[in-house]
Amino acid sequence: MHSLKVLLIEPHPYRLMALHQTLNAHGVFDVRVAESGAQAQGVLARRGAVDIAICDVLAGEYDGVALVRYLARHALAASLIILSGARRSVLDGASDLVEQSGLPVLGVLPTPACPLALHRLLLGYRTRLDAPAQVA
Repeated sequence: MHSLKVLLIEPHPYRLMALHQTLNAHGVFDVRVAESGAQAQGVLARRGAVDIAICDVLAGEYDGVALVRYLARHALAASLIILSGARRSVLDGASDLVEQSGLPVLGVLPTPACPLALHRLLLGYRTRLDAPAQVA
């Protein structure tokens, strides 16, 4: 089984810790953390690309849209989970914007994230990774 590499961008220390522990509880131990887009870019420069980035593309503390474009342009994340307290209609628009950048959206979760919903997204990603390649 592929060991997932996850980048978690969260400016609030308590939520960062809670999400990190939730990821560990679901078998994800290679968790890279950042409190801002600039920190995230530094982490990626030092440690390389990730399978999944988790961030709020609408965060006021950092420019989430610019970060997503950076991730897509440099192929530094295979997929994105959007985590936000924004209204669902706003999140759907943000998800469409991310998809247009070329970065697949694995899912959209409200803040605070439900551990079961996060687990389902991780399981779906792992299932796709472990599935045999389709031959056309």
